[in-house]
Amino acid sequence: MEIVKTSQLRTLRSIFQHMDQDNDGRVSLAEFKLAMRDSVLERMAQGVWRRLDVAGCGMMSFRSLLKVMYPAAKRSEIRAMIIMARGYEHRHVFPMRLTVNQMQQIFSAHDDDGSGVIEIKEFVALLSNAGYTKDDSEDIFAVVDGDNSGSITVVEFMKWSEVANVDLQVITRLLAYDVV
Repeated sequence: MEIVKTSQLRTLRSIFQHMDQDNDGRVSLAEFKLAMRDSVLERMAQGVWRRLDVAGCGMMSFRSLLKVMYPAAKRSEIRAMIIMARGYEHRHVFPMRLTVNQMQQIFSAHDDDGSGVIEIKEFVALLSNAGYTKDDSEDIFAVVDGDNSGSITVVEFMKWSEVANVDLQVITRLLAYDVV
């Protein structure tokens, strides 16, 4: 599957929420046409809708939109994208970026058994301190573990944190690590 950035997912979710006029978590054909009014896509709205409404039920969820946009994505990857797009209200944005050394320190601090990799239980513990549920953490783990080895290497960890724009500085502050 292609690399998807958190910022892209949040933008897509924002557009979806704008179209969802009644805030029921689904977009109907009427809401879709209303959102397309006065846009370049207005004349093509019906055709675009047919492509988006894959179930043919006259409604589209954010999950089904992601499935259309990323047809090669596995179920766990779609769940991880939903989690990434949703975000969490308690997060704060810090202007700093973590250095490679700081990322390695965070990784090592959560490699409880010193094996050189982070297993799922260690990853779940890391993300639970940032407000993620166990299920969410396990779904994200499935995506981060790119080689499906059952563990995350420091390279996979750093690649994920950079690509997904993960706010690991929040995690480190929650865990009282001095990374500044």
